[in-house]
Amino acid sequence: MIRRHWPGVVAVACVLGASFLALLAAELVRWQHQVSRDDRLFQVTPQRSGLWQVSHAPSLDPSKWILGLDDDVAYRRALQLFWLGKPALTYKPDQPADSLRAQVTLARIATTDPSPKRRANALDLLGYLLLAGPGTQDIKLRLAHLTEGISDFRDAIALDPDAVDAKLNLELALRAQQEVLDEFVGHGATAGVGARAGGGLGLVGSGY
Repeated sequence: MIRRHWPGVVAVACVLGASFLALLAAELVRWQHQVSRDDRLFQVTPQRSGLWQVSHAPSLDPSKWILGLDDDVAYRRALQLFWLGKPALTYKPDQPADSLRAQVTLARIATTDPSPKRRANALDLLGYLLLAGPGTQDIKLRLAHLTEGISDFRDAIALDPDAVDAKLNLELALRAQQEVLDEFVGHGATAGVGARAGGGLGLVGSGY
């Protein structure tokens, strides 16, 4: 009995398999198009919401797994949080909260992303946010911020020896650290330290 119906079962399975592959191919094309389009939009308007999403995409979308998009999208959203959270010349009421969210997200990228280059960039941006944000008059706290930022930059360079931004930021942070140490012992220059951690560093940001 089973043998008699076996050709029909195989035919149905083939039809279902072909339909699944067709749907999967369509989703792959949609994701590729959306990511490429939103990358361009991010370059122009990094604060734009709703980037890197496909409308009406199923909650369990295998195409994202096949393309390895989960890590790519997470990295891009971390970059967007960085741009929202970094200090700006104009006042942004949500900047402190955005900066904190960016630091949490970048720390996750720095430990979980499969790409050493992206982990290095996340560490560089973490150090940037730590040293470029509002600081304190407390010398010990400024020194702690600089020490942590220097550690982030060094870890970034260890992961990606070609990380130019991290190398420049490390050099500037080391100079500022020495100035804070000089100030701490009561002598030496204090220019570029001021009332903020890493003030005057001229830190370099980064994008894709």
